[in-house]
Amino acid sequence: MPRAAAQTLADAAAGGALTGTDGARVELPAAALVDAATGAAVTGPVQVTLTPVDVNAAAVAAFPGRFEGINGDGTRTPIVSFGTTEFLLSQAGRPLQLKPGVRATIQLPVYASQDLGGAALAAGGSVPLWSLDERSAQWINEGQGTLVVDAASPTGLALRAEVGHFSWWNADKGYTPYRPKPKCINDVPGQYDSIFEQATICKMLAEMDKPIPAQGSQARPARAQALAARPAAAAASAPRFPFPAVRIDGDVPMAGGVAIDIPPDYDVVLTGTALNGTWRGQVKVKGGQGATADVNVPLRPVAVGGSAERITLPFDQTRTAAMFRLDSYRFDALAGQGLDLGVAAAGSTLTGRVRVLDATGQVLDGSSFGSSSARLLVTLPVAGEYRIEIEPRSGAPGAYRLQAALATVTARLPSAALSEGEPFSAPALLSQGGTALALWVERGSNSLVLMGSRNASTGQDWQAAQVLAPAPGYTDALGLQARADATGQGWVMWNDGNGPVVARGPVAPGSVWPAPVALASASCRGADAQHLAVNASGQALVMWQRAGSIGVWCTRRFEGGVWLAEQVVDSTARFQVPGSTPVTSFPATLALTDAGRAVAVWQRNEFGGGLLTAQQDTATAAWTTPAVLISDTRAGAPVLAASSTGTLALAWGSNGSLFAAEQPQGAAWSANQLLGDIGSSGNVQLAWLGAARFAVAWNTFSSGPRVVEKATAQPWGAPRVLAAGTSLPLMMNLAADSEGRAATLSVANSRSNIGLDLVLDRRAPATGVWTTAAEVLAVRPVTTGGVPFPRLAPLAVGSGWADAGWLEFTTGSSPVLRVRAARLPATP
Repeated sequence: MPRAAAQTLADAAAGGALTGTDGARVELPAAALVDAATGAAVTGPVQVTLTPVDVNAAAVAAFPGRFEGINGDGTRTPIVSFGTTEFLLSQAGRPLQLKPGVRATIQLPVYASQDLGGAALAAGGSVPLWSLDERSAQWINEGQGTLVVDAASPTGLALRAEVGHFSWWNADKGYTPYRPKPKCINDVPGQYDSIFEQATICKMLAEMDKPIPAQGSQARPARAQALAARPAAAAASAPRFPFPAVRIDGDVPMAGGVAIDIPPDYDVVLTGTALNGTWRGQVKVKGGQGATADVNVPLRPVAVGGSAERITLPFDQTRTAAMFRLDSYRFDALAGQGLDLGVAAAGSTLTGRVRVLDATGQVLDGSSFGSSSARLLVTLPVAGEYRIEIEPRSGAPGAYRLQAALATVTARLPSAALSEGEPFSAPALLSQGGTALALWVERGSNSLVLMGSRNASTGQDWQAAQVLAPAPGYTDALGLQARADATGQGWVMWNDGNGPVVARGPVAPGSVWPAPVALASASCRGADAQHLAVNASGQALVMWQRAGSIGVWCTRRFEGGVWLAEQVVDSTARFQVPGSTPVTSFPATLALTDAGRAVAVWQRNEFGGGLLTAQQDTATAAWTTPAVLISDTRAGAPVLAASSTGTLALAWGSNGSLFAAEQPQGAAWSANQLLGDIGSSGNVQLAWLGAARFAVAWNTFSSGPRVVEKATAQPWGAPRVLAAGTSLPLMMNLAADSEGRAATLSVANSRSNIGLDLVLDRRAPATGVWTTAAEVLAVRPVTTGGVPFPRLAPLAVGSGWADAGWLEFTTGSSPVLRVRAARLPATP
C-alpha cells in the first residue's frame, strides 16, 4: 500500500491544519517544526503525508508492525486496532519532527463502531493511543485519545489527541487473549504422505471472522461523498464489520505446540499453508480469556493450475503453479462485457505474469503479480471465447488465487503493468527495429537499478522486467531521457547530482547493458538542466548547464565508440539582457543531424530575452561563438528537431503565442511564422514526420491541444484540434517516425469518472488526418517526486507501432504504484 499523496503546508512558521483521506488530520501550532536530524528550526513550505489504514478492509495487510504493544508499566499485551494513520512531515526530502516541548493535534479515522465486547463507540469516549517503535515493530502506549464526530470517517468517528512527535499512530485496545496451539495435519492420510512429510513449517494467519463484508474507503468513492454530507449517526450505521481488527501471521512448527494470541470469545479463522502454499486448510476457533487448547488445522493439496481448463464466471479458486508450465483458463463472454480479474500469490513466494487473450491469441491486457496482486479490468470486444494465462517467474511450485468475474468496465485501450517493485522514477520509452523498450529506475536489494521491459510482438505481450544496469546516484529532479539510434542501440540519461549519467545498450530482447558512464568533470558539474541528442549513425551528444554559472554549458560527444573530451560553450557575454534578472536554470534544446552537425538553442534570461544558438560541425571542432538567433525579448522555451537531410525546425513561445522557423541544410533560417496561441500552458512539442515534413503540437490554455504541420519551402498550415471530446486536456508528448506516422498523448479530466485520462491521437501517414481514439488508455496517471508533468507519459513511434508508458495506481483497497505501458498500431 503506497503512502497518500503529499500535501503542502504553506509556512511552518505560521502553522496550520491539513486533512487527508477519511478525515485524517493534523493541526500544527506556529513555529512547531524542526529538522529531525539537526534540530534546526524550520520555516517555509513543508510536505505533509497523512496515510490512514482501513483495518476492516483488505488494506489491513498493510498494518505496520505487529498486533502487540507495550503498556506504560512495561508489560506486553496483544492489541486490536480501530484504525492507524502515518503522519510524515518533510522539507526537501529531510524528515521533520516537533520541537521539544511542542505538541500538535492529530485525528485518526476510526474504522470500527464497537469494541470487542460489543459496546458501541460514541463521541466523548476514549480509546488508548499508541505510537509505533519502528526498530522493534511494537506499539508503545502513550495515553488516551478522545472520540469525536467526523463525517469524513466511514464510521462517523475519529480519535483526537495531542502528541509530541510524529510517527504511525494507532487507536488500539489491549486484551487478555485466548491462546490456541495450532498444528497443521494431513487431511488425507494415506495419500500424498511423502510430499506432506517434507513440510517443517506451517504458515499461520489468524483473522477475525467477518460475516458482514467490509467496505473500505478505496472501494466506495460515491458512498464517501454521500457520507460527508450525512450526520455522524447515519454514517455510523453504514454496513461495516463493527469490531476492531486483528491480523496475525507467522510460522508455527508442523508438530504444533506454539501458542498464538487471538481475541477471546469471538470467532477467529485460522488459515494454514505449507510447502509454499501448495497445501492449504482452515478452521474456525473460539475460546475464553486465558484459555489454551491444541487445535488441528487440516491441510489438503491445492489443485494444480488449469491446462486449457474451461471455467464459468464468477470464478474464485486457489491453484498451484509449477515452474515451466503455463496455466490457462477458458471462458465465454458477450461483446462489450467487462472482465474484472485478480491474481495474487496465496501464502507463497510465487511471482509471475497474468495475461488475457482473445480467440486469435491477441493479448488484450497483462500484469505482474508477486508481493502485490495484479488486477485487470478488460473490455471484451467481441462475443466468443477468451483465455486467461498465468506464467510463473519464480517461487514455483507455489499457490496463487485467481478471481474472475464479468463486470461493468469502462472501455479502455489495452495496456500492461510492467513493474512489480515500486518504481523510483517515471518511465521513459524508446522504439527501434520493431522492439519497444520501457525504462525506469527501481530500488534494488542494495541500490537503485535501471529496469527495462521489452515488447517485440503485437499486443500487450511485454516481457518480464529485468535489471539492465545499475543507476548510481539517480535523482528524480530531471527524470529520465531516452533515445534510440538506427544501429540498434538505446540511450538513457539521468542526473546523479553532479551531472549527467548515460547508459547505453541494445534494444533487442534479452540483452543486459554495460555499466553507465558519469560525464561531468570536477570543473563542470551541474544538475539544473541537461539534454541528450542521438542520430541514426550512433553518434550522441550531451549538453548540461554548469553549476554556479550564467550561460555556460558543458558538452560531451560519443564518437567511434568512446566519449570524447569535455567542451564548454560560454555565452556569458551575450546571456543577460540589461535590466533582467539572471537565473541558474533556463530552457534549452539540442539537435544532432545524421551528418554529425550539432546545434544548440537556449533561452537568454528568465523572462525569455530572445534565443541564443551555437553549433559544432564535426566531433572534434570547437563550438561556434554563441549568437542571437531570435531577438524578440519575450521569446523562450525553444524546441528543435532535425530531418535526415539536416533540415532544422525550431518552435518557441513569445507573450502567449507560438512561433516557428526552419533552416534547410546549408541555408539561412526562414522568417518567423505565427502558429497559434499557447496561452499559459504551452508544453510545445516538435517532431520530424519523414521526408521534408515537421509537426508542432502544443496545448492552449482554454481549448486543449493543437497540431500544425509543414513541408519544406511551404508555410506552416492551420492548427488542427487534438484530444477531441475531452475536458480540459493538457498536451503531454508527441512522437513520430520517418514514415509519417505520429501520435500524441494528452492528459485530460476523465470523461466518465473522477480522476484523469490518458487520451491517444494518431496520424494516418497517407492522409495526414489525426484521429482521437474513442477509448482512453488509462485513468489516474500520476507523477513522482519532482518529475516534470510532460514526462508523465512518454511516447515512442516506430515500425508501425505507437508505444506509451506511464505511472498509475492500481485499483482496489490497497493501490500500488506501477509502471504501465501499451503497444498499439500507430495508424488509427
